[in-house]
Amino acid sequence: MKQATLGARYWLAGAVIAAVVSAGTLLVGSMALGQDQSAATAKDVIFARKILMVTIGENMDELEAIIASGKIDVQHGAMHADLVSVMLLAFPHLFPPASNQWKPNVEKDPGNMTIWSGGCSSPTSIQKT
Repeated sequence: MKQATLGARYWLAGAVIAAVVSAGTLLVGSMALGQDQSAATAKDVIFARKILMVTIGENMDELEAIIASGKIDVQHGAMHADLVSVMLLAFPHLFPPASNQWKPNVEKDPGNMTIWSGGCSSPTSIQKT
């Protein structure tokens, strides 16, 4: 008789744990659905890409300056190289299909182009298009 009661308790405890885990999963999943799915528009993604490219360029310029100086500071160079490697990991994620604004045979408006404009020296000098 004691064995049957003990087995029923384990079964009940397992059912309660499964119910709690299921409820938690459903709650977390519904919170994700409640988030703003259009948070990053195509223009925001393009703007983030431009900032990331400028920042990668600045770190690469710093690495080139370290090499050109002839006095290589390995620790300083490693810091810039690590920053570039992390930024390059994020870079592919900034090309969602919705951000492709290229259209064939269309006259491009120079004031509103989304191609890379390489004269920028810092992220603050980039204008959001």
